[in-house]
Amino acid sequence: MKHSSVENFVIFVALLFLYIQTSAQGYLKAETFKGADLYADVVQYVKFGIHRTGTEGDNKTSEWIKGILDKNGFSTEYVPFPVEQFFPEKTSLEIGGKSLEIFPVWPVKEANFSINAPLAEANKDLTGISGKIVWINQQSKERSFSFMDEDNAAFIKKIIDGGAKAIVLVTDNAAGEIAAINTLPGVSYPIHVVQVAPKDVRNLTESNAVLTVKGTLKNVTARNIQGTIGSGTKTVIISTPISGWFTCGGERGPGVATFNALAKWVAEKKLPYKFIFTGNSGHELALHQGTHIFLHEKAPKPADVRLWVHLGASFATFAYTKSDHGLTRETKADTNRIVYFAGDVENSVSQAFGKIDIKKAKDKAYGELVVAQKQGYSPFIGFVGTASFLLFHTKLDDASATSPELLEEMANAIKQVIEFELAKDKI
Repeated sequence: MKHSSVENFVIFVALLFLYIQTSAQGYLKAETFKGADLYADVVQYVKFGIHRTGTEGDNKTSEWIKGILDKNGFSTEYVPFPVEQFFPEKTSLEIGGKSLEIFPVWPVKEANFSINAPLAEANKDLTGISGKIVWINQQSKERSFSFMDEDNAAFIKKIIDGGAKAIVLVTDNAAGEIAAINTLPGVSYPIHVVQVAPKDVRNLTESNAVLTVKGTLKNVTARNIQGTIGSGTKTVIISTPISGWFTCGGERGPGVATFNALAKWVAEKKLPYKFIFTGNSGHELALHQGTHIFLHEKAPKPADVRLWVHLGASFATFAYTKSDHGLTRETKADTNRIVYFAGDVENSVSQAFGKIDIKKAKDKAYGELVVAQKQGYSPFIGFVGTASFLLFHTKLDDASATSPELLEEMANAIKQVIEFELAKDKI
């Protein structure tokens, strides 16, 4: 059967439209990060185990990320740095026949010790504490040890000067668990300082106690993993911390998963920029030791950086509520998470996150990007959770703290904010 020229033209147009539509659908599919893939990366990250700097889990993580970057055409390298790391084996505080779980405050002074002494709560005047194991209940003293700062370090020093044999911190945590404390640069203690869970505070009585810590101190090599791709005159930096105290599913997982997805996307898009992807270890040590290493050894000058995107802590975790029965995980995201930014990026942020319940902080940096901001890097965009993520820095923080849906929403918005921002450039 023969068709007229008009019919042939109509058929041609119809087929062309179908081809364009099909191609566009495929393009859009390739452009969208899938929640199942992102969640699989979080699960894999958690499976590596404890992520403390320079440990086996940390090194497996950087090796895994390096493999992803290599596969996608990045030029990769490890950026090593030395760390004295403590590997605990047994830690306990025994009181009246009960054994309480404890966790040493880093840096650990001595790998193996046992102290038998009276237990006493720190009073307002810090009197009568000489020769005792002194415990500090932050709830009663209106002092939070969730994060170590100069004021808390000075308070601990006063207790040490008062003759205490050891110190036990009760850090406030709604889950009732030990929430590990990050370290400060150059701050260490001449006596042993440990943490106990707030759920165990009722067992801290005025009686004799035995504080025991057994483990190993080792000099290890920690490492950042860095990948570079592209050859533009301006650089885009994508960074995420990769280390943490425990398995860090909600704290680190979303950042690591989004980091991997963005690396694959950048490799496929071939954008006219040089991209540096840096996964930094040392997050929990000395105010982000790995970021300091990156800035000191590998980062381009601020004037050469078009945009810095930092994938910080807990930005795609569930909200949790506390009741007399414990913690309840809600079905929605923690809406106290923050997107922070500086430079002329506010419109891009507003476009990308217009339909997402997230707090916005202009001309502000949090976490590791504070270090970069002080050195003049701008514009930047970063993401961070808040203290309302109740599993933060605890052993309970695993892959169940997030979900494919939460990850997909945030990862795609992060990709969009990068697209909106770079679309401004006439390249």
